[in-house]
Amino acid sequence: MEEAIGELEAEIEEIERMLRGSEVPKIVEELDRIKEEYQRNKEILISIEKKIESIEFKREQLESSMQEKQVYLDEIKDRIDEIRRTIEEGKARVEEINSELEELRKEERELGKELKGLRKERDELIKQLRNAEEEKRKIEAEIDRLEERIKLQKERLEIAESEIAEIGEVEVPENLPPLEKVEKVLDEVLVELSTFGDVNLKAIQEYEEVKARRDELVEKKMVLEKERADILDRIEKYERMKREIFFEVFTAINRNFAEIIRELANGEGELYLDSDDPFNSGLYIKVKPNNKPVQKLESMSGGEKSLVALALIFAIQMYKPAPFYAFDEVDMFLDGVNVGRVAKMIKKRSKDAQFIVVSLRKPMLEQADAIVGITLGRDNVSQVTGIKLKT
Repeated sequence: MEEAIGELEAEIEEIERMLRGSEVPKIVEELDRIKEEYQRNKEILISIEKKIESIEFKREQLESSMQEKQVYLDEIKDRIDEIRRTIEEGKARVEEINSELEELRKEERELGKELKGLRKERDELIKQLRNAEEEKRKIEAEIDRLEERIKLQKERLEIAESEIAEIGEVEVPENLPPLEKVEKVLDEVLVELSTFGDVNLKAIQEYEEVKARRDELVEKKMVLEKERADILDRIEKYERMKREIFFEVFTAINRNFAEIIRELANGEGELYLDSDDPFNSGLYIKVKPNNKPVQKLESMSGGEKSLVALALIFAIQMYKPAPFYAFDEVDMFLDGVNVGRVAKMIKKRSKDAQFIVVSLRKPMLEQADAIVGITLGRDNVSQVTGIKLKT
């Protein structure tokens, strides 16, 4: 065996000696180099083909995107045309409204002038009424004084007639006093009569005139008192209607508030007034969250305060919805469960009104019909980054 191995080693040495002087090793080395270069070029070619495929794919994507952008651009152009038409219609409507507004202002000025004249006339009538009442009081005092004097004169006349009747026929005595004494007595009587003052011969006529004037003023007074009573009745009626309508609205909103608190916080809620006069009393809110005692608003957490405020807004909205509502991060202090409840509540109420909600919370975004993404650009200008419409 060792001899065989030795022979083989000798033959190998001989072959290597023969190859050292030949071109075969160089050819083999060149062949290996060419193979390596071929393999390298092949890898480069594969890489280039992949890049070409990638570029082709990107080109197809860009073409598809350009087509979509073109369709979107055409839609925007159509929308711009529609908006321009709407603007033109709006301008025409604005001109009509301005014209109507000018007419209303003109009518308002005319009504203002008329109202001013009516107020002036009313003040003048009140002034005349006061003057008439003052004159009436004076006339009534004068009438009372004249009636008292007439009554006194009638009593004196009746006494004199009674005395004359008692005297009967008078016989003229023979021993009459002298004329001088009679004149003296007459002078004394005249002096006594002068103490009565001047006698107004037109007193009866003036009395009738004053009485007619008094009757006229009394009639006017009765008319004014009736009008005053009618006005007071109307005021009382309007106050009663205002109170009834207020309590009707208050009761409905209170009922809605309790229902929404029960739905949002699984608790109890109530609105109440601090007095029987609804127009001079304060509005109080009493809320009892789930498994918690009744708390004051100051002791509630930020999330609980937000739920109470939203419940009051929704309660009013249930009674009389507005065209739209704008909420700015009302879910900031709420946990995930309450955000979901509020989002579902807004979703349900959106059947009667439009809600615009600024929010960063996922449960709120999941319930939205349309989502608009806004970001701040490099030039500090807000930009719309995307619009998602739910089908």
